[in-house]
Amino acid sequence: MADHNDPNAVNSIFSDIDVSAADLYDIFGFPSADTSSGEKVVIALTFASVPQAGVFDSDMLYRIRIATDRRLMRPTKEEPSLDSLLAYLEEVKNNYLSVLRVSEVRVTVDQNNRANIRFIDFPGGDFAAVVDTNRSLELQSPAGHTVKAYIGGRDDAFFNDLTGFFRSINYAPQFYHVPHTMPEVRELRIPKTFLELEANDLFNYDPSLPQWGRGLKKELPPGPLTWSGDRFRKDQNGNFRFVYSGADARAGQNCNAIILEFPVAYLTDRPTEHRIVNTWGESWVLKAAHKIESIPDDPLWIEHPHVLLDALTLDQELKRYKLVDTDGQAFADAALSEREDNRQLVPLHRDYESLTVFG
Repeated sequence: MADHNDPNAVNSIFSDIDVSAADLYDIFGFPSADTSSGEKVVIALTFASVPQAGVFDSDMLYRIRIATDRRLMRPTKEEPSLDSLLAYLEEVKNNYLSVLRVSEVRVTVDQNNRANIRFIDFPGGDFAAVVDTNRSLELQSPAGHTVKAYIGGRDDAFFNDLTGFFRSINYAPQFYHVPHTMPEVRELRIPKTFLELEANDLFNYDPSLPQWGRGLKKELPPGPLTWSGDRFRKDQNGNFRFVYSGADARAGQNCNAIILEFPVAYLTDRPTEHRIVNTWGESWVLKAAHKIESIPDDPLWIEHPHVLLDALTLDQELKRYKLVDTDGQAFADAALSEREDNRQLVPLHRDYESLTVFG
């Protein structure tokens, strides 16, 4: 699940916002090919490589949260009974409530670039370790499960023709120096399209500037920021041109990552039944660091009612931090909420979206 440049507080696509280690990029999850000692699942959380790839911001705290569940079994036509329907409804209820019974991995990195990793509320037992970054490691749980871990810099695995996507929606900050204070100059009032539009000089591919929109930006023209054509553009051979090139905008761009391989038997005490592994990630920044000022360190409960819940539910460590970004988090994913900073902090957003792996 992708989450680059969410929320606006860390959206470095804008000319006035710096790249931040709090910007979560992606969360990946898939079954491991190694089943020699039982089934395993790989979960990886990636984020901006600040201050650099393999070197972490010591003001950050990252959480990978995990909730296992059974796959829903719908009533079959052969069993049209009230009991089977009630059993199915009970499973639906448990499916949504399961994300409230969460285990988590919590990672901080000190100023010597050593990582403190904690495994909390797992059926396979809680434990912690201080480990080297940029090394593949094997950690042992209290019950003898082997958890493989890597905390360090990597090449970004996410493939995306981001330039083509933003060209298709005429998104100016990808191509021009646009500050976040100019929301009217984001998606311009030009038809969204997979094909280039005639006379759309604001966004059409410019062969004299092949890197335009791929790191190279222009100054915003004085206007009007509109389109004067009335048809799709054709080249000299009469062919239409796609706005997508198929080039990977993330190629060669590094990120930092927390990559873990878990035995399913560590995640749940019923590995043959709990075939669903839901996972989501969070980034938190130390309040004392006074970073990411657009998200208040101590918000007023009148404006952010979640503060009252946080006072009761957050432990002493988390109370020293503030939540900045989420990726795939159940009920509160910034990617589902128009990138607004305050949407990022709503604990019970109606959008239920977490990354489900294994199955």
